[in-house]
Parts: sequence; C-alpha cells; structure tokens
Amino acid sequence: MKIRWLALVPVVLTALVAALPLQAAAGVVGRFVQVEGQVDLLKGGKLPAAAAKVEDGVEPGDMVRTKSAARAQIKFVDDTTLTLAPGSRVAIEDYLYDGAKGERRAVVQVYQGLVHALVTRLFNLEKPEFIMKTHTAILGVRGTEWYTALGPNFTAMYDKAGKISGRSSSLEIPGEVLAPPMTMFLVFTNHPPTLPRPITQDDLRRLEKLMTTGLMDLSGAGVPGTGGTPSGPGPLWGVSPSTLPQVPDGLFVVPRLPKPPVRQEGSPGEQGPAGGLKNR
Repeated sequence: MKIRWLALVPVVLTALVAALPLQAAAGVVGRFVQVEGQVDLLKGGKLPAAAAKVEDGVEPGDMVRTKSAARAQIKFVDDTTLTLAPGSRVAIEDYLYDGAKGERRAVVQVYQGLVHALVTRLFNLEKPEFIMKTHTAILGVRGTEWYTALGPNFTAMYDKAGKISGRSSSLEIPGEVLAPPMTMFLVFTNHPPTLPRPITQDDLRRLEKLMTTGLMDLSGAGVPGTGGTPSGPGPLWGVSPSTLPQVPDGLFVVPRLPKPPVRQEGSPGEQGPAGGLKNR
C-alpha cells in the first residue's frame, strides 16, 4: 500500500505545481484606485462592512457597494477596471488570471446600479472569458468596454467596443444575442434578450454623466424598452445631458481605451520583427 501511495506523489506534486499560477491570483485580485464618498467593502460578502480606501485589496467573494453620491473604481490584476456609479452593488464571484499563459476566468455579479467596465487585455475572442451576471441576464464579454445598468425588471447592456453575448439568467429561457460595437440590448425578467439596436455618441455621453449621479427612477416611462415591456425601442433614460446635475471637477473620470499611435503621412514605416509595421 505504501508503494502505491509513493507512486502517486509525483503525479500529485505535478498537479499542484501546475495549479499554482492561477491559485496565486485567488488572493487579492484587485485594488481600489479611486474612492469617493461612502463606499463599503464586505469581505466574503458578509457584514460588518468596512469603509473602502484607495489601495485596499479585493478578493473573490468580496462585495462592494456605493451609497448615494459615492463612487468607486477597482483595478484588477489584469489591468481591467470596473467603475461603480452611486447606488451600485457588485460582488467579485471569481477572478483567476495567469498572464504568462494568457488565461483569465472572471465572474462578476452586479446586484444593483450602473457599472462601467474596461478590459485592455483580450486573450480569447472565440469564447467569453469575462462573465457578468445580473438579476435577469448573463453577459459573456468578448469586448473591451461596456456599461451595464440594472432596472427593477431588466438589464440594459451598452457595448461601446468589442462583442458581448447576452441571454436570460433563467436557463430555461432560450435565445442568445451577440452584440457588435455601438449597440445595446435589454434582457427582461424571464424573457430572451431583445435584438441589438444602435446607440450614438450622445447616448454614451448620457451614460458617462449617469456614472457621476447614479441611475434615476427606472420605473417610469423613461425606461429603455418603452413602458417596461420587452418590445419597443424607447429612449435611453428619457433625459438629456443638460437635465442632469453637473459633473464635479477633479476626482472621477471613466477610463478610456488608449488611442493607437498615429503614423505621420509620408513615413510609411518598415517591416518590424514580427512582420508588422513600425514607425521610423
């Protein structure tokens, strides 16, 4: 019997060593880089809540909630940033990352409010490696920048860049959409997602404004999907930027994708080591 156990030792050790990179990421997987107002951090999702501070770490199982007039931004180990508007609540369900292997498995649950996400590193565009769950939807992110907003009976997803799939959180409800950039779709309770429809730069400006104020009352006629039904396009939030409170100067800025370098006209560049163009 002892001989059999000894024979298994190399196999067990090999499996443990192979698992180390992802397991190491299962401790602190991100840190607060911006905190404004009353932001609560619930370790393991349990009370009592502690006041979050810049540089505080977040781990899988933690919950973050922003009170009214409060905002928070978390930067994860893969440089992904998650920004929470006032009145939002989010839990980090799972977050495993191995940069050397180009592997990520992230699951974030949004319980309330409005969040903006920016993913700067993409590893697998064929299948989602970043999952965002809500009370009505499961979003599979193959994109780089998006907003997710929660109403009383729906989830609204606004895709600024990349592709994002969406389906009902009820697995019994069939139907899935794949939204291209600059589109949005809705997922109502116990309904399949609506077809994606275009959004404009003005819509994005409204969303960015709402990141500083939090969502307004979403039970009225201004709800996307006019009348609270799964049909009809409806306005974005029934408001324009001019009707929203002024954004305070200073602290909070939603991150943006970096612009690609501009090659000056008349300088065609030359072949780089990997066959791509490099500037002189």
